[in-house]
Amino acid sequence: MTQRSGLIYRDTVRLRLTALSPLHIGVAETEASPDLIQARDGLGRVVLPATSLTGVLRGALGRGEGDGGGTRWWGWQTSTVRRNGRVDSDGLASRVWVTDAVEADSAPCPALAVRDLRPAVRDHVGIDRSTGAAASGFLYTREVIRAGQCFDFELTVVAFGGEPSAENPAPEEAREWLSNATRVLTSAGPDGTCLTVGAGRTRGLGRVSLSVIRRRVEDLSSREGLRAAVLTGGTDTASNPLAPSRTDASLVAGPEGTGQGDDDGQSPCAWSVAPPSSASSNSQPRPTRRRVRLRIPWRPTGPLMSKVSVFGKACDAFPATMTGSDGLRLLLPGSSIKGALRARAEYIARTACGVRAADVGDSLLEQLALASKLPGVRALFGAAGNWPGGDSGCRGALEVPDVTTEVSIPEKEWRAVRYGPLPECPGGENAAFAKAVDRLNSRLNSETHGDGLWFDYVTRNAIDRWSGGVANGQLYSSLEPYAAKVGVWRDIVLDVDMDRLKCNCGQEGDTGNDDGAGVSQDVACQMNVALALLALTVRDLVDGWVPLGFGVTRGLGSVEIEPGNVSLDAQDSPLQGMSLQAGGWLDGDGTANGPVRRLETAWANACEAFRDGPAAARTKAPAAPSGVFVSEERPGT
Repeated sequence: MTQRSGLIYRDTVRLRLTALSPLHIGVAETEASPDLIQARDGLGRVVLPATSLTGVLRGALGRGEGDGGGTRWWGWQTSTVRRNGRVDSDGLASRVWVTDAVEADSAPCPALAVRDLRPAVRDHVGIDRSTGAAASGFLYTREVIRAGQCFDFELTVVAFGGEPSAENPAPEEAREWLSNATRVLTSAGPDGTCLTVGAGRTRGLGRVSLSVIRRRVEDLSSREGLRAAVLTGGTDTASNPLAPSRTDASLVAGPEGTGQGDDDGQSPCAWSVAPPSSASSNSQPRPTRRRVRLRIPWRPTGPLMSKVSVFGKACDAFPATMTGSDGLRLLLPGSSIKGALRARAEYIARTACGVRAADVGDSLLEQLALASKLPGVRALFGAAGNWPGGDSGCRGALEVPDVTTEVSIPEKEWRAVRYGPLPECPGGENAAFAKAVDRLNSRLNSETHGDGLWFDYVTRNAIDRWSGGVANGQLYSSLEPYAAKVGVWRDIVLDVDMDRLKCNCGQEGDTGNDDGAGVSQDVACQMNVALALLALTVRDLVDGWVPLGFGVTRGLGSVEIEPGNVSLDAQDSPLQGMSLQAGGWLDGDGTANGPVRRLETAWANACEAFRDGPAAARTKAPAAPSGVFVSEERPGT
């Protein structure tokens, strides 16, 4: 290993992380309420731990030796166990340092519409595959950071003295690495290419963006540089021989976009980012991960909501909402949409594989264990780990972000309905609540010209089976939203991480295009199976077989989707050239003889192999396409 001397160069960029969606990084608490609480430091401040950020940043830059996330910069460690039981360790400390991200100490982010920085709480429940009701013991709550909240942290790269080598980068290489890494990390946008942090990343949580606040360069190889680092925190750009010749203004901006380094604009430090240059293979970060994206415009045919239960008020159930950079809007969580899609995908796979209802299992854990063995389910939706059984689990390749309304909710009128207090009314509390809902609808109608979103205050009761009258104590009410047309709710977006899918199907690394080049035949076949299951599930969603949200067995949650409006961005993937029409999935030429036939064949083979068992699958001839992707008798055709 190359010997190194002391630290001679330190280059630090201060970054602002903005939550584009709610996010959660939890800690272990046995008696917490909510069940999954957000990480905090010793002062009680909400933080994003550096351990979580480091993995995300390194993954975004790539982990190969020629990538920005390689071991040359992020270090490595090995352990060797000798025959006498002694353990010898070897390794290299990381040249990249990351701090915890703490809440921005400046004024609240201008993008944050409501200045409530307290974490919100979301309810989650597991659905029993046999009964369709909530599974016993799987109701839990999660504390999440609100969308629009900002956190600041520092990313530092260092260089040591000694002869430059593969394990000891020179200061010039460190500066160039940080410039390239910063450019990649801040170039991600809110269109799905953004970074994701924390838990629930495939269910709408954890989407963030990064922006540069300032950059500090410290040259510790000379007396003058060391003095400047101690007294002022860095050296002036003009006097720093390692500083870039110009400033990339697009990557340097103050907290309010003033272009200043510090808040007062008088920082003596070298706040700059190196201009583009010919980076070496060891410092050039790789591009973003490849994805397949389905965008689905839709509208509910009746009331649709994700329910929030309230006790002791005139209304027992309200639709879920989310406050973000674009105001207060109704919310359909990504976890709810993904759960509905997964339940349908498992149903499709069980049916195609001939699994009997008696074999599904009684407990949710048994049902999930069976589902992970069905064709395509594990690779697409992920699976929980079973460490005693030697299974570490995997994260699903399908990502479903939260869906909100395009129409914003008037905050004043909504708070009067949701939180009160209600004015006195001759008809009592219920009448006062109904008038508050009328005021909310009037405001919405004036802003959407009567062709958008409105609420209906509904009262229901249960019937006594013996007397036929109203059951005592079983009167309840809810506030149900309606949408008049497509566009009131934002599109449902389904993203498939093709790199993750390839890994879930048994191949590590990035070895070629996802259409099969550079991928083993077995892995390519497994990828086709997972994508075929996705295509079948989306077809059922479009055909109206997959209701969304709360109360789907009681008239709520039905959706209407026009097949021709579904867009598919599947460049360089097995789905390229496919389109969804009224009769099912077709190729670009209107037939089913290209990618559709390939996915059909892979799906038929996988289902037949599951029915016959692994041994029979190795000896059977490939099954003929089953025609499941195109049917002339689908509902609505």
